This record gives sequence, structure tokens and C-alpha cells, in this order.
Amino acid sequence: IALAAEAAFAAVLVAIDSNIGTRQKAEIAKVFDRATKAELELTKIKLPRIITPDNILSLIGKLRQFEGSKFWIITEKSEIDVGSEQQKLANQLSAIFITSRWIKDSHELKDDPTKADPEFTPVSNRGCFLAFAPDPSSVKLGLAVSEAFKDAGLECEWNTFPGMAQDFISIDIGLR
Repeated sequence: IALAAEAAFAAVLVAIDSNIGTRQKAEIAKVFDRATKAELELTKIKLPRIITPDNILSLIGKLRQFEGSKFWIITEKSEIDVGSEQQKLANQLSAIFITSRWIKDSHELKDDPTKADPEFTPVSNRGCFLAFAPDPSSVKLGLAVSEAFKDAGLECEWNTFPGMAQDFISIDIGLR
């Protein structure tokens, strides 16, 4: 009887050990999956933001429906930052908007049209930011631009600002 109880106890230990091993393998697989995804995201962060020729054509097609709208691109850079990744992206976007028959304009505030943003500002952010007025027409325009950028692989956050002119998009290009 003692031998049978010992064998049963050993079988229970083997089952518990097997269960723990299966759980550990599942947890290790999850951790490995998260690490792989994080590594891919890190690689993506290091790559320059360049819009491919196919996406350029797609953006032009999507933006052209809003031709005559105004845009302004502000690029964040340092004084020695000539030909930076963010400048190249800003130049590429500017050409896309102009080809789409948008009007490049200085960022005018509705409250004071004599004030305009510069083309370059000191680096203070990362990423891409869209800003537009909160009226329905501007929101429709801003969300369409945001969605077109997203479809082209360019992620941009956006906000509405009451002081902005109607049907005007301001694009701030920060560091990658």
C-alpha cells in the first residue's frame, strides 16, 4: 500500500510539473512575442519617414478633393540640423500639397492675421502634429488629411485650435 501511495504521489508530482512547464512555456512565448514586436517598433522608429511613390500618388489623389485649402508646415530643427530627416519629410509633404493644388500660406491666427509662424522652430517634440480650426468644415478637412497620412504610413496626432483660420491645416514635423 505504501508503494502504491508513493507511486500515486509521484504521478501527481509529474502532472503538476508538466502543468507548470506548459504554463512557463506559454508565458515565455508571450514574452518572446512582445519582445519581437518591441524590436520591430524600435526598428520602425529608427527608419526615416519617407513617403513612397505609390503613397505620394495616393495622397495627391486624396488631397486634391480639397484643392484651394491652405496649409503651413513647421519643421522642428536645431541650427546645425541641415538636411535632417524631419526637413526632408516636410519638403516631401510640401511638394505633395502643392501638387494637390493647395495653397502654401503662413500660419495666420484669426485674431491677429499679422502674426505668422516661422518655417523652422527649435526642436521640442517628436512625431507629426496636425492642427486645424474646430468648425465643421475644418474638422472634416483635418480628419481627411489625418486619414490620408495614416493610409500613407505617416502617423500624425491632431488637435483643433479655436484661433486658427477656417479650412487651414498646420503641420508640425518634429523629430522621428
